[in-house]
Amino acid sequence: MEISELEKHMDNYEKSIGIEEYFLKYPVDMLMSFNSENIKEKIKDNVVQLFNFKKLFLIADSKYIEMEDLYQEVISEQFDWYKFEYDRSLSTVEIKEFYIHKDPKVKQIKRLLVKQKIQKNFFKLCIESLLNQGDRMHDYLKVLEIEK
Repeated sequence: MEISELEKHMDNYEKSIGIEEYFLKYPVDMLMSFNSENIKEKIKDNVVQLFNFKKLFLIADSKYIEMEDLYQEVISEQFDWYKFEYDRSLSTVEIKEFYIHKDPKVKQIKRLLVKQKIQKNFFKLCIESLLNQGDRMHDYLKVLEIEK
């Protein structure tokens, strides 16, 4: 396995681990379950949870935007370093294609950026699930009425 393939595999592994951590920290699956005994409570709770997850999404999204800016800043700094301070004389193409993406600082901030994107997408998924849950509850109540 080549190094680039190994890095992709590790990135995929870290992504799946990151998602699992969020499911443990925010047990959305518990929020999604309901039955005839707790549906009234769940309907009330749905609004609160939707607000909470929207707030968490906005915070995660703003952090992601900040990290994107930081990522671009780090790339620029490292590009300048390779262009003007590195021992070898490198062309712009060489720096962009062979050095920047292998640079430890760039890789580190890229990994953090990916983790932040996972968090942002997780909260987005929670919001969508809670919105869909309202539809599911509505359908469930209709079915209960029909059965009576």
